[in-house]
Amino acid sequence: MAANLNICTWNIDRSGVRSKWRSAHQAEWLASRSVDICVVTEAHEGFEIEGRGAVAFSANGRAPYAGWEHAVGIWSRYPVVEHIRVGDASVACCVVLQTPVGAVVVYGTILPYRNAGQLDGQGAWEVHRRSLKSQIQDWEAIRGARPDHHLVVAGDFNMTMEPSNAYVDRESRQRLLQTCENLRLPCLTKQDTRSELGRSNIDHVLASSGLQLSAPVAYELPRILVNGQARLLSDHNATGLTLAKR
Repeated sequence: MAANLNICTWNIDRSGVRSKWRSAHQAEWLASRSVDICVVTEAHEGFEIEGRGAVAFSANGRAPYAGWEHAVGIWSRYPVVEHIRVGDASVACCVVLQTPVGAVVVYGTILPYRNAGQLDGQGAWEVHRRSLKSQIQDWEAIRGARPDHHLVVAGDFNMTMEPSNAYVDRESRQRLLQTCENLRLPCLTKQDTRSELGRSNIDHVLASSGLQLSAPVAYELPRILVNGQARLLSDHNATGLTLAKR
């Protein structure tokens, strides 16, 4: 039986500082899934997922985040082989994991939102474009130095992929997709989720061509009942994939 790798990425919407009641429920929801690797964005210290260890975090405390928050963290069932330095540790982190499908480099990311930097007089998408350029340099370096490793990039891209162009800097998306082609690192989450979720997906997963989907991508809106009413646990959907070696 072929080995699979189950990956989920989810932005938990800063539940370490606002609507804190959600944090335990978010962790329970992730723990209830058959997820081997979780890339959680807008995370915080003390967030624990049963059965998975916290193996990497971006640097904490950089605005707009509080000192106990992290833009991104990675939780895993599998052991860490190596930590890899990234160009901008405030928005990304990276580890090599030993998994049933072989050595996998997991790069967790959050690309800045449209108006990041506006208080400093920077224009719309300006910080986003600069961050994407820096992160692409990381991916190129990883692919060059570790050609025999699988690479998975996951997180909040602040970028739609479907035709509505609802929330996207088209210049950045074109650069990203061209990089995916050049590095043989396809985006596996380009599906149009509007009819399924009632919203566009901006939380994506890229995986090097040695890996392939072995099941349809699962897009979910985790929620719980509070006083008889369904309450969303985040303003983002969770994105889940099952990958296998080609």
